[in-house]
Amino acid sequence: MSKYREGRVEEIREHLAELKRRGVPVAQYAAEIGVSAWTIYTWKKRFGSGRARQAKRAVARQAELIEISRRGLAQGIEIELGPATVRVPLGFDAEDLERVLRAVRSC
Repeated sequence: MSKYREGRVEEIREHLAELKRRGVPVAQYAAEIGVSAWTIYTWKKRFGSGRARQAKRAVARQAELIEISRRGLAQGIEIELGPATVRVPLGFDAEDLERVLRAVRSC
């Protein structure tokens, strides 16, 4: 039995659609509607589009993380998503990285 009533499920799906339409960071949208970012991630996992979840899993299986180093000091990470490679320096903003990865995945 779900802890969400049907009306609430529709409201959650509307929030997820609005988040996707606006393309803002999850943390920003969560603050705007008065919930935690983790709540939205839970909603996405539970109520998000099945095809989107399958596509993310396929990309995750294809992704390979490689630590970039020079003389033993970590310089950042490299993310290979199929034919695309994203090089991420240390200190890179997580929200910016999220936007970059969304853009790469949409190609």
